[in-house]
Amino acid sequence: MRLQSLHDGQSAYRIIGYNTLIFFVLLPGIRAIFKYLPEYAWLVVIAEALAVIFVANSGDKWNKKLFGNAYLLTVWLMLATLAVYMMYPVADGLKAVMRGSDQDDCVVLGALRLLAGQNPYLELTYFGNPCSTGFGVLLYYLPFVLFNAYFLGGIFSIVVVMAALLRSTGRLEDAGFFFFLLFSCVAVPELLVVGSDLIFVGSGIALLVLLVRPLADSKQWGMLFLSALLCGVLASSRVNFLVLVPLIAFLLFSRWRSGAFLFVVFGAIIALLPSLLIYLSDPQAFTPLHLLHKAQVIMPRGILIAAALVSAGMAIVGYFMVRRSAQALPLAVFLSLLPGLLTLSLGDLYGRGWSPALWEGANYLIPLLPISALLVVEQRKSAGIPSR
Repeated sequence: MRLQSLHDGQSAYRIIGYNTLIFFVLLPGIRAIFKYLPEYAWLVVIAEALAVIFVANSGDKWNKKLFGNAYLLTVWLMLATLAVYMMYPVADGLKAVMRGSDQDDCVVLGALRLLAGQNPYLELTYFGNPCSTGFGVLLYYLPFVLFNAYFLGGIFSIVVVMAALLRSTGRLEDAGFFFFLLFSCVAVPELLVVGSDLIFVGSGIALLVLLVRPLADSKQWGMLFLSALLCGVLASSRVNFLVLVPLIAFLLFSRWRSGAFLFVVFGAIIALLPSLLIYLSDPQAFTPLHLLHKAQVIMPRGILIAAALVSAGMAIVGYFMVRRSAQALPLAVFLSLLPGLLTLSLGDLYGRGWSPALWEGANYLIPLLPISALLVVEQRKSAGIPSR
């Protein structure tokens, strides 16, 4: 009787944690809902949350029919790609009248300059903003810019994560469920349409944990260097993501010490060396560093330090989680990155008078959205969702 009560209690905690992650997936989309549907915003937010939670807590057999159908999933991907293909030129064209988003401007301009062998940070966006995109983003988008297919960059990164998830679990319905969760957040299609590189960054982090997790036990050197390469590229995407290399190496150290050492060395070289060369060519023009000042404008330094300490504490907790089971790696990374990004996001919301429609800082949570969707997919069974 006592054991049954303990089991029931653990199941309840798992279900609560499972649905809390679903809420976190939907959270960044609140800004878009309040921006475009201000009169019905709360009604839409509540209806969306209930619908997604209902689907996510439905039986596995029903989900397999909905998300495990290869033809249906292909249609969804084609429709999403077609929508972005049609809407991206419209959103990009708004710059002619000084409207829209300049999120893609830095990437396109920077990539074109790199292709021409020039410093990628010599130009401001059409809004006059300094570029915060790091070398890793420019490197990823080079082929898309070269072939005039920039709009495909975000969608492609999502498809790669879906393929990696399918390879990891062997279940097509997991990849389909992941796709459903991502697009349940209204911010994702919006950011794909405006060409935000944050979709790539978030997808890259989700892909990274899927690549690194089996390394803890398989200890494959080839995959280690591939993972370190990806980590270095992601770490150089924004100055605040430089923490990714030591974080992943620290967690990997709990199960593979020699591998962790080589990971941090190779990952750091990839993350720092190209950016350092660009910086040394013209230190004054290296605009990605402006994010350090921007963070202090959003939140006082004391709060930022406190958030960093909490993140460090979460990394230590994550170390012991991964040491116990390599399966905990995605959750350990999520918990380690969450305090800093959530603090900046809420700081921006506070600075805008708690107005959801003006909450541009909701985008700070986008890099964690794919990994949180991944956690929902993987925790579905442990949460005890019935099969019916």
